[in-house]
Amino acid sequence: LTTSTPSSTSMFVLLKGATKEQAFKIGNEIAEAVTATNPKPVKLKFEKVYLPCVLQTKKRYVGYMYESLDQKEPVFDAKGIETVRRDGCPAVSKILERSIKLLFETRDISQVKQFVQRQCAKVLDGRASMQDLTFAKEYRGSGSYRPGACVPALELTRRMMAYDRRLEPRVGERVPYVVVYGLPGVPLIQLVRRPMEVLQEPALRLNATYYVTKQILPPLARMFQLIGVDVFSWYQELPRVSTRKNKHQNLIFIKSTTKKTHFIQILHNYRHHIHSNSAKLITVLRRRLGATSRGKNKTFKITRIKSEFYENYF
Repeated sequence: LTTSTPSSTSMFVLLKGATKEQAFKIGNEIAEAVTATNPKPVKLKFEKVYLPCVLQTKKRYVGYMYESLDQKEPVFDAKGIETVRRDGCPAVSKILERSIKLLFETRDISQVKQFVQRQCAKVLDGRASMQDLTFAKEYRGSGSYRPGACVPALELTRRMMAYDRRLEPRVGERVPYVVVYGLPGVPLIQLVRRPMEVLQEPALRLNATYYVTKQILPPLARMFQLIGVDVFSWYQELPRVSTRKNKHQNLIFIKSTTKKTHFIQILHNYRHHIHSNSAKLITVLRRRLGATSRGKNKTFKITRIKSEFYENYF
Protein backbone atom coordinates (compact mmCIF):
# COMPACT_ATOMS: atom_id res chain seq x y z
CA LEU A 1 0.00 0.00 0.00
CA THR A 2 1.11 3.62 -0.51
CA THR A 3 0.52 6.74 1.53
CA SER A 4 1.43 10.36 0.91
CA THR A 5 2.12 13.50 2.91
CA PRO A 6 1.17 17.09 1.98
CA SER A 7 4.61 17.51 0.37
CA SER A 8 3.64 14.79 -2.15
CA THR A 9 6.23 12.35 -0.84
CA SER A 10 4.99 8.78 -1.24
CA MET A 11 5.78 6.00 1.19
CA PHE A 12 5.38 2.29 0.49
CA VAL A 13 4.44 -0.11 3.29
CA LEU A 14 5.00 -3.83 2.78
CA LEU A 15 2.25 -6.06 4.19
CA LYS A 16 3.50 -9.61 3.83
CA GLY A 17 0.76 -12.15 3.23
CA ALA A 18 -2.08 -9.61 3.44
CA THR A 19 -5.06 -9.78 1.10
CA LYS A 20 -6.43 -6.76 -0.75
CA GLU A 21 -9.18 -6.29 1.84
CA GLN A 22 -6.72 -6.50 4.72
CA ALA A 23 -4.37 -4.05 3.01
CA PHE A 24 -7.10 -1.43 2.65
CA LYS A 25 -8.13 -1.86 6.28
CA ILE A 26 -4.57 -1.59 7.61
CA GLY A 27 -3.80 1.33 5.31
CA ASN A 28 -6.73 3.36 6.57
CA GLU A 29 -5.82 2.57 10.18
CA ILE A 30 -2.21 3.71 9.64
CA ALA A 31 -3.34 6.96 7.98
CA GLU A 32 -5.80 7.75 10.78
CA ALA A 33 -3.29 6.96 13.54
CA VAL A 34 -0.50 9.09 12.04
CA THR A 35 -2.87 11.99 11.34
CA ALA A 36 -4.19 11.89 14.93
CA THR A 37 -0.69 12.13 16.42
CA ASN A 38 0.28 15.22 14.40
CA PRO A 39 -1.02 18.81 14.71
CA LYS A 40 -3.27 20.21 12.02
CA PRO A 41 -3.02 20.64 9.07
CA VAL A 42 -0.60 17.67 8.89
CA LYS A 43 -2.48 14.75 7.39
CA LEU A 44 -1.37 11.38 6.09
CA LYS A 45 -3.44 10.26 3.10
CA PHE A 46 -3.92 6.62 2.22
CA GLU A 47 -3.84 6.40 -1.58
CA LYS A 48 -3.88 2.92 -3.07
CA VAL A 49 -2.90 -0.72 -2.89
CA TYR A 50 -0.53 -2.45 -5.30
CA LEU A 51 -1.08 -6.18 -5.65
CA PRO A 52 1.34 -7.41 -6.89
CA CYS A 53 4.11 -4.82 -7.14
CA VAL A 54 7.78 -4.54 -8.10
CA LEU A 55 9.93 -1.76 -6.65
CA GLN A 56 12.96 -1.47 -8.91
CA THR A 57 14.71 1.64 -7.56
CA LYS A 58 13.74 5.02 -6.18
CA LYS A 59 10.87 6.44 -8.28
CA ARG A 60 10.86 3.36 -10.49
CA TYR A 61 8.13 0.86 -9.77
CA VAL A 62 5.26 -1.03 -11.38
CA GLY A 63 2.24 -2.91 -10.12
CA TYR A 64 -1.45 -3.68 -10.39
CA MET A 65 -3.17 -0.73 -8.71
CA TYR A 66 -6.38 -0.73 -6.67
CA GLU A 67 -7.66 2.68 -5.54
CA SER A 68 -10.76 1.45 -3.73
CA LEU A 69 -11.95 -1.72 -2.05
CA ASP A 70 -14.82 -2.03 -4.54
CA GLN A 71 -12.52 -1.96 -7.58
CA LYS A 72 -12.69 -5.36 -9.26
CA GLU A 73 -10.13 -5.08 -12.07
CA PRO A 74 -6.68 -3.64 -11.32
CA VAL A 75 -4.97 -0.93 -13.37
CA PHE A 76 -1.45 -1.47 -14.69
CA ASP A 77 0.47 1.43 -13.16
CA ALA A 78 4.15 2.10 -13.89
CA LYS A 79 6.44 4.96 -12.96
CA GLY A 80 9.93 5.67 -14.28
CA ILE A 81 10.45 2.41 -16.19
CA GLU A 82 10.65 1.85 -19.95
CA THR A 83 6.94 1.12 -20.35
CA VAL A 84 6.17 4.82 -19.81
CA ARG A 85 9.36 6.41 -21.14
CA ARG A 86 9.67 7.80 -24.67
CA ASP A 87 13.42 7.54 -25.20
CA GLY A 88 13.29 3.95 -26.47
CA CYS A 89 11.60 2.18 -29.35
CA PRO A 90 8.02 0.83 -29.01
CA ALA A 91 9.19 -2.80 -29.05
CA VAL A 92 11.00 -2.29 -25.73
CA SER A 93 7.96 -0.96 -23.87
CA LYS A 94 5.59 -3.52 -25.41
CA ILE A 95 7.75 -6.53 -24.57
CA LEU A 96 8.53 -5.28 -21.06
CA GLU A 97 4.89 -4.51 -20.25
CA ARG A 98 3.65 -7.85 -21.55
CA SER A 99 6.37 -9.70 -19.63
CA ILE A 100 5.45 -7.97 -16.37
CA LYS A 101 1.75 -8.68 -16.88
CA LEU A 102 2.50 -12.35 -17.54
CA LEU A 103 4.49 -12.51 -14.32
CA PHE A 104 1.73 -10.81 -12.32
CA GLU A 105 -1.09 -12.90 -13.75
CA THR A 106 0.50 -16.34 -13.98
CA ARG A 107 3.33 -16.20 -11.41
CA ASP A 108 5.04 -18.57 -13.86
CA ILE A 109 8.49 -17.43 -14.99
CA SER A 110 8.60 -20.16 -17.66
CA GLN A 111 5.76 -18.47 -19.55
CA VAL A 112 7.61 -15.16 -19.39
CA LYS A 113 10.73 -16.89 -20.72
CA GLN A 114 8.86 -18.40 -23.66
CA PHE A 115 7.32 -15.04 -24.54
CA VAL A 116 10.64 -13.17 -24.40
CA GLN A 117 12.40 -15.81 -26.48
CA ARG A 118 9.65 -15.69 -29.12
CA GLN A 119 9.94 -11.92 -29.36
CA CYS A 120 13.74 -12.02 -29.59
CA ALA A 121 13.57 -14.67 -32.31
CA LYS A 122 11.05 -12.53 -34.17
CA VAL A 123 13.44 -9.58 -34.18
CA LEU A 124 16.45 -11.72 -35.13
CA ASP A 125 14.52 -13.33 -37.99
CA GLY A 126 13.60 -9.93 -39.39
CA ARG A 127 9.88 -10.45 -38.79
CA ALA A 128 9.44 -7.51 -36.42
CA SER A 129 7.72 -4.36 -37.61
CA MET A 130 10.08 -1.51 -38.44
CA GLN A 131 7.65 0.83 -36.72
CA ASP A 132 8.21 -1.01 -33.45
CA LEU A 133 11.99 -0.68 -33.87
CA THR A 134 12.00 3.03 -34.72
CA PHE A 135 13.37 5.55 -32.23
CA ALA A 136 12.12 9.13 -32.18
CA LYS A 137 14.30 11.70 -30.43
CA GLU A 138 13.57 15.39 -30.05
CA TYR A 139 15.57 17.85 -32.15
CA ARG A 140 16.64 20.82 -30.03
CA GLY A 141 18.07 23.01 -32.78
CA SER A 142 21.59 23.06 -34.24
CA GLY A 143 22.78 25.70 -31.77
CA SER A 144 21.67 23.75 -28.69
CA TYR A 145 24.22 20.95 -28.97
CA ARG A 146 27.82 21.10 -27.82
CA PRO A 147 30.51 20.77 -30.51
CA GLY A 148 31.15 17.16 -31.46
CA ALA A 149 27.91 15.89 -29.90
CA CYS A 150 26.96 12.41 -31.12
CA VAL A 151 23.19 12.74 -31.16
CA PRO A 152 21.17 10.75 -33.74
CA ALA A 153 18.65 13.55 -34.32
CA LEU A 154 21.47 16.02 -34.96
CA GLU A 155 23.43 13.60 -37.15
CA LEU A 156 20.44 12.84 -39.38
CA THR A 157 19.58 16.53 -39.58
CA ARG A 158 23.09 17.32 -40.79
CA ARG A 159 22.82 14.66 -43.48
CA MET A 160 19.44 15.93 -44.62
CA MET A 161 20.61 19.56 -44.67
CA ALA A 162 23.65 18.59 -46.72
CA TYR A 163 21.17 17.51 -49.37
CA ASP A 164 18.65 20.31 -48.86
CA ARG A 165 18.86 22.97 -46.14
CA ARG A 166 15.08 23.26 -46.10
CA LEU A 167 14.82 19.77 -44.58
CA GLU A 168 15.88 20.91 -41.10
CA PRO A 169 13.24 19.81 -38.53
CA ARG A 170 11.54 22.34 -36.31
CA VAL A 171 12.81 22.73 -32.76
CA GLY A 172 11.01 20.21 -30.57
CA GLU A 173 10.10 17.95 -33.49
CA ARG A 174 10.91 14.27 -33.03
CA VAL A 175 13.27 12.79 -35.62
CA PRO A 176 12.67 9.07 -36.33
CA TYR A 177 15.60 6.75 -36.94
CA VAL A 178 16.65 3.10 -36.89
CA VAL A 179 19.98 1.32 -36.39
CA VAL A 180 21.44 -0.83 -39.17
CA TYR A 181 24.29 -3.31 -39.45
CA GLY A 182 27.78 -1.98 -40.06
CA LEU A 183 31.42 -2.95 -40.04
CA PRO A 184 32.83 -3.96 -36.63
CA GLY A 185 34.32 -0.98 -34.85
CA VAL A 186 32.19 1.60 -36.64
CA PRO A 187 30.71 4.09 -34.13
CA LEU A 188 27.02 3.60 -33.47
CA ILE A 189 26.25 7.16 -34.59
CA GLN A 190 27.30 6.17 -38.12
CA LEU A 191 24.79 3.33 -38.18
CA VAL A 192 21.66 5.44 -37.67
CA ARG A 193 19.42 5.81 -40.70
CA ARG A 194 16.03 7.26 -41.48
CA PRO A 195 13.36 4.54 -41.87
CA MET A 196 12.77 5.67 -45.44
CA GLU A 197 16.42 5.00 -46.30
CA VAL A 198 16.11 1.39 -45.13
CA LEU A 199 12.94 0.91 -47.17
CA GLN A 200 14.54 2.34 -50.29
CA GLU A 201 17.94 0.63 -49.97
CA PRO A 202 17.73 -3.21 -49.93
CA ALA A 203 21.37 -3.47 -48.83
CA LEU A 204 20.57 -1.88 -45.45
CA ARG A 205 19.27 -4.22 -42.75
CA LEU A 206 18.10 -3.48 -39.24
CA ASN A 207 20.70 -4.41 -36.64
CA ALA A 208 18.73 -7.13 -34.86
CA THR A 209 21.60 -8.00 -32.52
CA TYR A 210 21.80 -4.41 -31.29
CA TYR A 211 18.06 -4.18 -30.72
CA VAL A 212 17.93 -7.42 -28.73
CA THR A 213 21.11 -7.12 -26.65
CA LYS A 214 21.22 -3.34 -26.12
CA GLN A 215 17.58 -2.29 -26.09
CA ILE A 216 15.15 -5.13 -25.32
CA LEU A 217 17.05 -7.28 -22.82
CA PRO A 218 18.62 -4.67 -20.45
CA PRO A 219 15.26 -3.32 -19.14
CA LEU A 220 14.02 -6.88 -18.69
CA ALA A 221 17.23 -7.79 -16.86
CA ARG A 222 16.89 -4.85 -14.45
CA MET A 223 13.37 -5.95 -13.63
CA PHE A 224 13.77 -9.71 -13.36
CA GLN A 225 17.15 -9.77 -11.64
CA LEU A 226 15.22 -8.71 -8.52
CA ILE A 227 13.78 -12.23 -8.40
CA GLY A 228 17.04 -13.92 -9.37
CA VAL A 229 16.36 -14.44 -13.08
CA ASP A 230 19.11 -14.05 -15.69
CA VAL A 231 17.31 -12.80 -18.79
CA PHE A 232 20.46 -12.82 -20.93
CA SER A 233 20.76 -16.58 -20.45
CA TRP A 234 17.39 -16.91 -22.22
CA TYR A 235 18.92 -15.17 -25.22
CA GLN A 236 21.98 -17.43 -25.14
CA GLU A 237 19.69 -20.47 -25.31
CA LEU A 238 18.17 -19.33 -28.59
CA PRO A 239 19.39 -21.14 -31.72
CA ARG A 240 21.81 -18.99 -33.65
CA VAL A 241 19.99 -17.29 -36.50
CA SER A 242 21.99 -16.84 -39.69
CA THR A 243 21.86 -13.34 -41.09
CA ARG A 244 22.67 -14.67 -44.56
CA LYS A 245 20.03 -13.90 -47.16
CA ASN A 246 21.31 -16.68 -49.41
CA LYS A 247 23.53 -19.32 -47.86
CA HIS A 248 25.11 -20.10 -51.23
CA GLN A 249 25.95 -16.48 -51.92
CA ASN A 250 29.66 -15.67 -52.31
CA LEU A 251 30.94 -12.54 -50.66
CA ILE A 252 34.02 -10.48 -51.31
CA PHE A 253 37.11 -10.39 -49.12
CA ILE A 254 40.11 -8.22 -49.88
CA LYS A 255 43.54 -8.81 -48.40
CA SER A 256 45.46 -5.66 -49.08
CA THR A 257 47.97 -3.25 -47.63
CA THR A 258 45.93 -0.40 -49.08
CA LYS A 259 44.63 1.94 -46.41
CA LYS A 260 41.58 0.47 -44.71
CA THR A 261 39.59 3.69 -44.97
CA HIS A 262 40.16 3.84 -48.72
CA PHE A 263 39.04 0.23 -49.11
CA ILE A 264 35.89 0.76 -47.03
CA GLN A 265 34.97 3.84 -49.05
CA ILE A 266 35.32 1.95 -52.34
CA LEU A 267 33.37 -0.98 -50.95
CA HIS A 268 30.61 1.36 -49.77
CA ASN A 269 30.38 3.17 -53.11
CA TYR A 270 29.97 -0.09 -55.02
CA ARG A 271 27.97 -2.07 -52.46
CA HIS A 272 24.94 -2.23 -54.77
CA HIS A 273 26.86 -4.75 -56.91
CA ILE A 274 27.33 -7.20 -54.04
CA HIS A 275 24.12 -9.13 -54.68
CA SER A 276 23.54 -8.39 -58.35
CA ASN A 277 26.93 -8.99 -59.94
CA SER A 278 29.85 -10.11 -57.77
CA ALA A 279 32.14 -10.59 -60.78
CA LYS A 280 31.60 -6.98 -61.81
CA LEU A 281 32.36 -5.81 -58.28
CA ILE A 282 35.66 -7.72 -58.30
CA THR A 283 36.60 -6.07 -61.59
CA VAL A 284 35.76 -2.62 -60.25
CA LEU A 285 37.70 -3.15 -57.03
CA ARG A 286 40.74 -4.51 -58.87
CA ARG A 287 40.80 -1.48 -61.13
CA ARG A 288 40.24 1.05 -58.36
CA LEU A 289 42.65 -0.51 -55.87
CA GLY A 290 45.18 -1.33 -58.57
CA ALA A 291 45.37 2.33 -59.52
CA THR A 292 46.64 3.15 -56.03
CA SER A 293 48.91 0.10 -55.60
CA ARG A 294 52.49 0.31 -56.79
CA GLY A 295 55.46 -1.79 -55.79
CA LYS A 296 55.75 -5.17 -54.11
CA ASN A 297 54.51 -3.95 -50.73
CA LYS A 298 51.24 -2.66 -52.12
CA THR A 299 49.91 -5.71 -53.90
CA PHE A 300 46.45 -7.02 -53.12
CA LYS A 301 44.44 -10.17 -53.53
CA ILE A 302 40.70 -10.52 -54.08
CA THR A 303 39.02 -13.84 -53.37
CA ARG A 304 35.52 -15.17 -52.87
CA ILE A 305 34.80 -16.43 -49.37
CA LYS A 306 31.88 -16.87 -47.04
CA SER A 307 32.13 -14.26 -44.32
CA GLU A 308 29.58 -13.19 -41.73
CA PHE A 309 31.79 -10.14 -41.20
CA TYR A 310 30.74 -8.54 -44.48
CA GLU A 311 27.22 -9.92 -44.39
CA ASN A 312 26.58 -7.81 -41.31
CA TYR A 313 27.69 -4.77 -43.26
CA PHE A 314 25.70 -5.43 -46.40
